[in-house]
Amino acid sequence: MITFRQTNSADRTSAHDVSQMVISPLQAGNLLQEIQQSGSIREFLFEMTKDGHVYWIGAAVPAGTTDYSKVQVFFHPTVVQNGHVHAKDTDYRTFTGGWSGSLQRYVAMQGGQLAGARKTALIVPFMTMAAATGRAPDYMFATKSAETLNSIMTAVRDAVTPSGAAPPATAPVQVSRVAVSSFSSGIGFMRLFIGTFGGTGLIVETTDFDSPFIIAEKNKPMTRSPGAKGRVFSQVGPVHPQSGWVTMPIASFRNIPTFRDKGPHAQIGWMMFFTASMGSALN
Repeated sequence: MITFRQTNSADRTSAHDVSQMVISPLQAGNLLQEIQQSGSIREFLFEMTKDGHVYWIGAAVPAGTTDYSKVQVFFHPTVVQNGHVHAKDTDYRTFTGGWSGSLQRYVAMQGGQLAGARKTALIVPFMTMAAATGRAPDYMFATKSAETLNSIMTAVRDAVTPSGAAPPATAPVQVSRVAVSSFSSGIGFMRLFIGTFGGTGLIVETTDFDSPFIIAEKNKPMTRSPGAKGRVFSQVGPVHPQSGWVTMPIASFRNIPTFRDKGPHAQIGWMMFFTASMGSALN
């Protein structure tokens, strides 16, 4: 049995605008530009219990979304990087510490950018370091994979039901189209997801935000899913030309002041989802 508990407060679950600086779809010559972008979303945080184990999933639903059979799935970077712990596996069950303090921000950050381009729901499955094994019980999609994804999207749809209204008298959501993306070391989780769902035909697009910048990913080919459109946005070019690979040289960020102190890697991961969504195959 799979059950859900929505934990966000009303100020987040009500429609609210998310304004942020993003990388523009338009360039000035060879230089990237940033623009202010705003999108209206409803933001949710679900505690999912499956087979006695707790998992957490964030969701952002752009205002006006009606089709929950399609979904954008985004994987955040690993919570331990070069010995620095952004969130502890031991805090996961209660979603405290770095999970709520650092990782949860990706829901509004990417969801707000998506809302400026598409009326498609976004989910962010929060992944512990243990989940990287791809095995149960740590990896939430390891068992009952399709049922889990459909149940998540049914919970998202039902959470959007106006307060006081009767639950939707419709069948559970059956997901039919998925676009999956990841930032930085989140590529490992995206590969797990492709390994789980790639053979089903559900995945129509994969998008990698700057994993080639990571030493461990250097010179690796684009991560693809069978039959899906593949994309990479990176400051590092491919070893051999690959369709769908967009190279964003460090010099092209000269006119991007937002997050300059964090460098192009963060700027790609935190500011590029809007432009990527504009050209998404999931429409």
